[in-house]
Amino acid sequence: MFYPSLRIGRAGARGRWVVRYNQCVTRAATDYLRKVSAALADGYPDDCVTYACRLAALLAADGEWPWIGRLRDITKAGYGVHHGPLRPKVLAGRNGPTWTTHYVACAGDRVYDPLAEAPIALADYAETMFGREIPLETFLDADATAELCRLGQLRSAFLPIAPTEAKHFV
Repeated sequence: MFYPSLRIGRAGARGRWVVRYNQCVTRAATDYLRKVSAALADGYPDDCVTYACRLAALLAADGEWPWIGRLRDITKAGYGVHHGPLRPKVLAGRNGPTWTTHYVACAGDRVYDPLAEAPIALADYAETMFGREIPLETFLDADATAELCRLGQLRSAFLPIAPTEAKHFV
């Protein structure tokens, strides 16, 4: 079920009124975001792959075309490749997590991540959540995500390690 927001305004030289739908936000995905986000007060209870997969499935079930984004701060240096730390601002503190890779579900130009209580604009995501500009790359495009969701194998596209170990590496 979609809950679009409307934007009404004049378009074109003739000044005709048009109705445009902004990015649709699904209720199931936003309800799940709020539920998991509320649990973050006690730490990050699961790994980002679990959340990205679940959100992608919810978005797909609601007719969206989700894709999986990957955030990594990679610097190539003379000694090799450096993976910079990702420290989510909302979990900052003495025992806050530090990651080198973070996966999220996306649909259109919105990012669905439990670190944010609601969908956030793709252009604002890294700066808002991690305090700096880091490009969000496409890990799985919408077609691959849809096919893997349909087959029930989305999680298998990620690291081939046990889910209990994944939170330590992701």
